[in-house]
Amino acid sequence: LDDNFLSELKKSKYIKNIYPTLSLEMPTTISGEVFGHRFYTDVIVYGIEKNFLTEELNNINDYKFPNDDNEIPVIISNKLLDVYNLSYAKTRSLPALNEKILIDKHFDLTLGKSTFFNFGAENINNKFRCKIIALSNKVQVFGISVPISFVKDIISKPYKNYKYESVIVELTSPLEYPKIETLITDKGFEVETNRNIMDKINTLFFYFNL
Repeated sequence: LDDNFLSELKKSKYIKNIYPTLSLEMPTTISGEVFGHRFYTDVIVYGIEKNFLTEELNNINDYKFPNDDNEIPVIISNKLLDVYNLSYAKTRSLPALNEKILIDKHFDLTLGKSTFFNFGAENINNKFRCKIIALSNKVQVFGISVPISFVKDIISKPYKNYKYESVIVELTSPLEYPKIETLITDKGFEVETNRNIMDKINTLFFYFNL
């Protein structure tokens, strides 16, 4: 699932946009403070194109790295906020969080380190300051989403090449779905859709992956 195949998809008249997702395949942790309580946990880092998040971002140019503040802009899932409020916070008698509280909050991201072992970050700068700039129901639930350029830069240093984890495809019309599904599955990929969403929107988003 590479740039060559994405270029092929872009040629289809039935596809309006494509948004690749690239995950950082090394141990990563985040640490910070919530209501005076320190937290430290493993996390998955996903690189997402900024054009997929135009509705969530007040200023799309804020979603880039490097930037003047040298902070990685982060998008987190609304559903992750629900998980925190209903499980972690409730069982520990902590105040609930909301979007207003989270926006502009900072935390530290460490690459090549987990709660179990350290690995894979010997040759790179492995500590970064992050800032939450938006919440979205379109990003991965259990992870943080960052500019895809950041993930590409980290991956390319030791490995030179990379392959995407998945691609979000926006069609010109839901009626074109069977044609594109055939194109993708013939290449050996799987297609995942949400039929409930398909019934409610005019353009169809779906994911495909290995």
